Amino acid sequence: MYSRIFGYFFLAVGVLLFLAVAVAGPAWVTEHVILRIVSLPEDVPPRPLEEAPVTWEEVSEIVTPERVEAHVRAMSENPSRVVGYPGNRAAMEYVVDAFHAGGLAEVSVDTFTVSSPVDHGFTLTVHDSVDTEIPVYQFWPNLVRLNSFTDGIRGPLHYGRRGEFQAFNGKEIEGSIVLVDFDGRDQYLNARMLGAQAILFYDSGPGSVTNNQAQRKILDVPADVPRFWVPDQHAAAVLAVARSGEVEVTIRGRMSWERAETWNVMGWIPGKDEQLPGSDATEKWKDRVVVLSAFYDAMSVVPGLAPGAESAGGVAAMLELLDVLRAHPPGYTVLFLATSAHFHGLQGVNDFLDRHQRKDEFFLERIPEEDRIPFDLFLGLDLTSRADQVGLFSYGDFIFFTSNLDILYEPYADRYLNYARKAGVHDEADSRTAYLNTLTHPLRSQESFMPAGPAFDHEMVTLAGLHGMTFATVNDNRLLIDTPKDRIEYVDFPNLVRQVRTLGTLLPAMLSDPEAFDVDESIRLKDEGRDIEGRVLEFDRTVDFFKPNTPVSDALVVYEPGYTSHSGVRGFMVTHADSLGHFRHSMVRFPRGPTELRSYGLGADGRIVYAPDLGEEGNATFPLAVPNAAKVNNTIQVLFPCEEINLFDIVDPGVFVALDNLTV
Repeated sequence: MYSRIFGYFFLAVGVLLFLAVAVAGPAWVTEHVILRIVSLPEDVPPRPLEEAPVTWEEVSEIVTPERVEAHVRAMSENPSRVVGYPGNRAAMEYVVDAFHAGGLAEVSVDTFTVSSPVDHGFTLTVHDSVDTEIPVYQFWPNLVRLNSFTDGIRGPLHYGRRGEFQAFNGKEIEGSIVLVDFDGRDQYLNARMLGAQAILFYDSGPGSVTNNQAQRKILDVPADVPRFWVPDQHAAAVLAVARSGEVEVTIRGRMSWERAETWNVMGWIPGKDEQLPGSDATEKWKDRVVVLSAFYDAMSVVPGLAPGAESAGGVAAMLELLDVLRAHPPGYTVLFLATSAHFHGLQGVNDFLDRHQRKDEFFLERIPEEDRIPFDLFLGLDLTSRADQVGLFSYGDFIFFTSNLDILYEPYADRYLNYARKAGVHDEADSRTAYLNTLTHPLRSQESFMPAGPAFDHEMVTLAGLHGMTFATVNDNRLLIDTPKDRIEYVDFPNLVRQVRTLGTLLPAMLSDPEAFDVDESIRLKDEGRDIEGRVLEFDRTVDFFKPNTPVSDALVVYEPGYTSHSGVRGFMVTHADSLGHFRHSMVRFPRGPTELRSYGLGADGRIVYAPDLGEEGNATFPLAVPNAAKVNNTIQVLFPCEEINLFDIVDPGVFVALDNLTV
C-alpha cells in the first residue's frame, strides 16, 4: 500500500521536473528549484599576497645575461660531462665552489658509483700517401654491447650517403668501413647487414644532427654494430676519402663499462627562526624544508663528446637563484641539491632518496637518523633555451603514474599563478606570458607542453611517496640534447635569462607564504619504490651438479622498462654485479608487475660471452622476470657461456612471416 503511494509520488515529481525542464528550461529549474533546496559551496579563491616580495627589476639586477652565460660556459667547456669522464668531476667542483662563494651553509658532497661506458680514445688512421690519424668517438652501447679494437680493424672506406641500399650499388661492402650521413634514421644498419665492419657518422649539414636522429642510433638489443662519430673539423677530409672508395683506413681504440664515481652536492639556506603563522607555537619557518634541485651532468649518443650546453640551463638557473635568495632571504629552509647521473636513469636523485628520505617506514628505518632530510617539497629545475616560457609540471615521461597528481597539486598551481600575477609574469590573455599554467591548464594536458618527452628528477620523488614538481621550459623540442652538437654557440641566452628571472620572482613569493604547503591532506601518495637484489650465476656442473652456484663476476644487469632515451635520459638501467655476482637495483619503477631483467657478461673486446639462459635450467627454473611482491625482491639470474650472432632482416618479405625461433 505505502510502497505504491510512494511510487506514484516520485513518479509525479519526476513528471513535473521533466515538464519544468522541457518548458521553462534547465537554468530556471536550477535557480528556482534546486538552489532553494541545496546550496553550492562557495568558491574560495587563493589568498592573495599583499605584494610581490621581489620585483622583476630587482631580480634583473642579480640575474644578468653575462652571469648566466658564464655558468653555462664553465659547464660546457669540457668535451664531456657524462659520468666517468673528467668533465663530470670538473662540473662538480665548479658547483661546490659556487655553493661556497654563495654563502651556503653546511656544503657537503655525497659520492656514489654508476655503471657508465667510458671511451678511452679511438683513432681513424687514413692509409693514403701518408698515414694520417684522426680522432673518432664511439657511440653509446647498444644496450650493453660496445666495441674495443686494441689491434684495430682495417678496410676500404666507402661513402654510403644516408644508408639506403642504392648507395651501395657497385661497391664491395663486405669487410669495409662505411661513412654515412647522420640524418639517415636507422638505415645505417643496411651497411652492417651487407658486411661492413664499422659505421662512421658525421654532421652532413644544417639540421641533420637532432635528438630524434640520435635516438635512432642506439638499439635496445645488444647487437654488434660498431658506430663512430667523426668530429666536425675532420669531416670534410674523411668525406673526400670516402667518396674516392680507394683508400683503406684503420680504427683502433678501447671503450669499457666502468664503475664510475660521481657526486651529489648539497648546501643550505636556513629559514627564519620565528613562529610560522597559523601553526602551533612550536613550529617555526625554518622547520619546513624545500629542496631546490638541478642536475649538472650531460649526455650524448657519443659519450666522449657531450658538452651539454643546453643541459646546463637548470644548474645555471639554480646558481643564479641562490644569489636571489641570498639577497631576499626565504622564510622556509632551502636545500640546494645539485645531482649527477640524471641522464643515467635519474640515478642521482635516486641516490639522494636512498640516503636521506623515504616515506615508507621500511626504507626510512634503513637510513641513519643523522642522515635523514625530511622535506616538504622538491622543486626541480630543468630549463633549456629554445623557448622563453616556463611552467610547472607534476608529470614527466619517465614513470607512468596511475594516481591523479593534478588533483593533489592543484592548490600549488593556484598559488603559483597568484605569485606570478602579482609579479607581473603571468597574464591569461597573453599567449607569450613568461609563466604558463601548465599544471592545470583548462584546454591542454601537461604532456602537450613538453614535446621532447623529458624525464624529470621529481618523478623519483613522487615514486617515493613525497611531494615533488619541476619547473621546465615549455614547448621546447630540445633538438640538440643527447647529441655531440649541444654546444654553447647554439644556446639562446635571452630565452634562458627570461626564464631564470621569472623563477626569481616566483620562488621568493612561495618561500615567504605561510600557506605554501596547504594541500588536501586526504590525498596521500604511497611510496611505491621497490628494490631488486640478487646474484648472477652460471650453472657449472663441475662445481655444483644440482644448482647454479658459480658467480659471473662483473656481469652487467639491465633493467629495461621503456624507451632507450627520454630526451637524453637513458631508459635502460645498467648496474655491475660484484666479484661474487651480487647486484642491486633500487627504486624500480612500474612496480605493479614483474620486472624483466637481462644480464650479460662481456669480454675484453666488448663481445657478449655470457647471456641469459632461457632453457629449462635457466629461465624455466629461475625466472628472469622478478615479481614485485615485497619491498626488496630477490632473484637469481642464470647465464650461460655463449657465442654471439647478429640476425638482420628477420621478416620474410615474401610471406611476411618473422623468424621467431631458432634450433641449434
